[in-house]
Amino acid sequence: MTRPRIGNEVVDALIAASHRMRQEANERLSACGLTLARFKVLQLLEKDALRMREVSDALGVVPRTLTDTVDGLEAEGLVKREADPDDRRATRLRLTASGLSRVTEAHVLLKEGHKARTSRLSADERAELIRLLTRLTED
Repeated sequence: MTRPRIGNEVVDALIAASHRMRQEANERLSACGLTLARFKVLQLLEKDALRMREVSDALGVVPRTLTDTVDGLEAEGLVKREADPDDRRATRLRLTASGLSRVTEAHVLLKEGHKARTSRLSADERAELIRLLTRLTED
């Protein structure tokens, strides 16, 4: 099946590559009961508890979308909500021990997938691709 095109071959190639890599990441993460979106939340909480607003800003999602994701993660015992000691109106999210275990497992699964996908390029090609993509993302 032919995919719709944006009209710029560079942009089309980037979108196709991004879509494929996201699809592959979701397939791998499903083995440990996660999606890429849920993994990103857990990953942000690995080092410390964060306010809901900080997480939604970091992910570029509206707070309502994050609430739905956090509800699911909390129901599975992967994160817990707690009062923010500095702001009574804010809620902080903290990774539980189960959440830490799950995100650690997810890192391994993603690392294997990324290695398999990017090993198709030589070390020089990977460095050049990073350089070029960095140029495209600069303001």
